[in-house]
Amino acid sequence: MGRNPHVDFYSDLLKRVTKARDLPTGKRVHSQILAASDLKTNSFLACGIIDMYGKCGSVCDAQKVFATLPFPNLYAWNTLLTAYTHNGYLQEARKIFIEMPQRNEISWNALSATYTQHGFCDEAANIFIKMPSTTVRSWSSIVTAHAQAGHLFQAKSLFDSMPERDLVSWTSILAGMAGSTDQIKASMDVFHRMPGWDSPSWNAAIAGLILVGNLEEARVMFHGMPERTVFSWTAMILAFSQNGQQEQAVEIFSRIPQRNVVTWNAMIVAFAYNGQVGAAKVAFDGMKQRDIVTWTGLVNCYFDLGLMEKSIETLNKMPQHTLKCLTSLLVAFAHSGHLESSKALFLRMPEIDLVALTAMLSGYAHAGEVELSKYIFDRMSNRDAVAWTVMLAAYAHAGHCCEAMQTLAAMAVEGIKCDENAFISILNGCSHSGLVEISQWCFQSMVADYNLAPWVEHFSCIVDVLGRSNCLHEAEELLHTMPFLPDVATWSSLLSASETHKDLGRARRAAQHISKIDPSQGVSYVLLSNSLNRGIAPDKC
Repeated sequence: MGRNPHVDFYSDLLKRVTKARDLPTGKRVHSQILAASDLKTNSFLACGIIDMYGKCGSVCDAQKVFATLPFPNLYAWNTLLTAYTHNGYLQEARKIFIEMPQRNEISWNALSATYTQHGFCDEAANIFIKMPSTTVRSWSSIVTAHAQAGHLFQAKSLFDSMPERDLVSWTSILAGMAGSTDQIKASMDVFHRMPGWDSPSWNAAIAGLILVGNLEEARVMFHGMPERTVFSWTAMILAFSQNGQQEQAVEIFSRIPQRNVVTWNAMIVAFAYNGQVGAAKVAFDGMKQRDIVTWTGLVNCYFDLGLMEKSIETLNKMPQHTLKCLTSLLVAFAHSGHLESSKALFLRMPEIDLVALTAMLSGYAHAGEVELSKYIFDRMSNRDAVAWTVMLAAYAHAGHCCEAMQTLAAMAVEGIKCDENAFISILNGCSHSGLVEISQWCFQSMVADYNLAPWVEHFSCIVDVLGRSNCLHEAEELLHTMPFLPDVATWSSLLSASETHKDLGRARRAAQHISKIDPSQGVSYVLLSNSLNRGIAPDKC
């Protein structure tokens, strides 16, 4: 009896959904499989569904599907383990690992790599040491994990300890070093020491040269490649375009023997980066095949150049939308202040996640819509530090400093770490509202209660609120005693406040300081001239 053709169809469909990270479509595919009596108990498809949920970030659903398997095999256990490790659930992954009736090299490598990626290098090393047996593949896996996580010292140490090396291990250490600007020279030494090269090793070396702006050497290496890949072509196109060498980018594109959707997408991005919206549209129209990246690239091109109507028109023409695509566009719209476009996009999203809610929260906050910000905030079941900070900033910028302080206290209760940016938001709000005592209390609390070292921005906020409240002597004294050299913005704040409160002598001193820091700042003399023209008497300080 032959294999059920429906299994192959749905297996391929699940792989495409997983690659696109399209959870809503994945759930619909899952429902179709469950509705088919000859498929719903198929363990092979069940593993594909577990993998889909894991890669799309829905570990809970992956666990539910796994629980339906009467006799899960090693492949199923590894798929579930990977779902947890992929999403950073370290403790749960370790629990799954311990419960596994048997393990293989994939199981050990998955757990070790996850600990490495989250910075727990010692734990990862302990897991590696406990492996019943190690192969070149397992050594290469842990070297790769350390290199990709940026732990180059540990990666190099493991690489040097390898009893035997293969091309994967050489390429892993090369790629890790080439991704660090201060290791480019060393990465080139590694490249030349390699016993052989494949496309990934050539690409890693070229990427390193591009990273430090050495385009000429990258071009020479590119021309020396025995075989160029899509990555090679697109990397050079984007490198030239992002360095203002659009003609060279077009020349590289024209030499591609077989262009596909990825290389066309790179060219659209290149045109968009240089503001050539017409050329980007011509490239778009000339494509025989387009994917979600193509459409999103053109939408972003219009958006970045301020052509909102064109951007939304193109968005509406997109044949399909993934949650990731819509969310990224929503974030862009919200952060740029296009609130109506953000709301329209938010309402059409098939599924609302934390990123989308935070984007709308941020959009309303920037627009001063505090009540709507609070409405979105209250809808969020799992609030992270970003959401809390945005809500706090919304209150502060609207002058609701009491609510901001209450939010700050609630963050502590919820165990959310409050950072320096949160206090900048509060102090800015206090400054605009002229709340001297509250701003000083916040400043002291930041240092004493939260053990945060003030930045120059925090001192600038205090100078600003003192100036607005006509405490000019205290503001100037703080400028001279703060542990940073005051910048132009901070002196300009005192200058503006001195002019507002008719303190010419202090205004003159502030203007002189600005002139010393940046002689091109003519605004200081304009403000000072305004004071003189109004006949303001100099101060007696």
